[in-house]
Amino acid sequence: MIDLFCWVAVCWIAARLLRGGDPRWWLALGAVLGLGMLNKSLLAVLPIALLVGVGIAGPRSVLKNRWFVIAVVLAVLMVTPNLLWQNANGWPQLTLSRAIAAGESGSSQPRWLFLPYQLVLISPILVPVWVIGLGQLSSSTALVRFRCFGWAYALLFLAFLAAAGKPYYLVGLYPVLLAAGAPAVVAWLRRRAPATRRITVITALGLSLIINATLMLPVLPVQVMARSLIAEVNYDGGETAGWPEFVGTVAGVVSNLPADERDSVVLLTGNYGEAGAIDHFGPAAGLTPAYSGHNAFCAVGATAGRAGGRRGGRGGPDPADPDAVLRLRDRSHAHRQHRDLDDDEQGRSVWVCRGQRTPWSQLWPLIARFG
Repeated sequence: MIDLFCWVAVCWIAARLLRGGDPRWWLALGAVLGLGMLNKSLLAVLPIALLVGVGIAGPRSVLKNRWFVIAVVLAVLMVTPNLLWQNANGWPQLTLSRAIAAGESGSSQPRWLFLPYQLVLISPILVPVWVIGLGQLSSSTALVRFRCFGWAYALLFLAFLAAAGKPYYLVGLYPVLLAAGAPAVVAWLRRRAPATRRITVITALGLSLIINATLMLPVLPVQVMARSLIAEVNYDGGETAGWPEFVGTVAGVVSNLPADERDSVVLLTGNYGEAGAIDHFGPAAGLTPAYSGHNAFCAVGATAGRAGGRRGGRGGPDPADPDAVLRLRDRSHAHRQHRDLDDDEQGRSVWVCRGQRTPWSQLWPLIARFG
């Protein structure tokens, strides 16, 4: 959500500058970029695409002032801590990007679905509005100063498609396209039968609101969601349900362990959603914080050997002891939510492993993954 807000804020400030606003707005633009890139590096592609668009379509004069240079310096200074951390840790952002391109993320999509997804991101009903807006940005003399936005959309569309990026990466530019297409809609409303057309537009906006809320927000009961295609369209939507039951399954497994094992149990999950669920709901169920090798969670376990008891403490088998053995699949307990929702956890097993032979320092590189 922060990423989407920053995309829209950058576009809004850029539009003010393009239409001749106070050049000191460049400072706000640099600050939003710096803050936004600390949250998500993807934002960096937006100013690059806009600058290329300005270079192609103008107005280039907007760049010819000291405030532009100061804004660039400000954004770079703000994002430097992240760049230093990335460099010190082998640029995990690039590793993650390659994993996403290879389809190893739950919300990754094949390239051929990239275009169809653009037709549902904002709502199928509003597609004519943003398509008109894209055309207006490309041809209208009234919007000639904003033509760089049309170029930015085209460049980023091709870049994300070529890099096998996720379809929703473009969503931050659609408010601009909708704004560019809105005057044409208003002009259409003022022509013949304005009352009928007004009802049509209000109905379209209402339906769009319902469609967007249903697809993108956790507003439906899980039973209804399970019988729909929502989880197929929006993978993350399916992953918003069932976490208390999942944690209950894990807590049940732990409670059935012998007392001496419960004291040193290490909870290792397959993805950050599962680890986050245990960290959030687990304390009430008597569970210790979880470990996971997935994405940023892997940094917590990189110091392994701390595993056991609570994160940051020691306990469990000594990671330096080469005689310890690890036996997999000692016992398994299937997790069922008693619902038809087909998410990543439904029907999976909770494995109880005993006797560690390989030190955590050697195990963790095999457990850690990005995607």
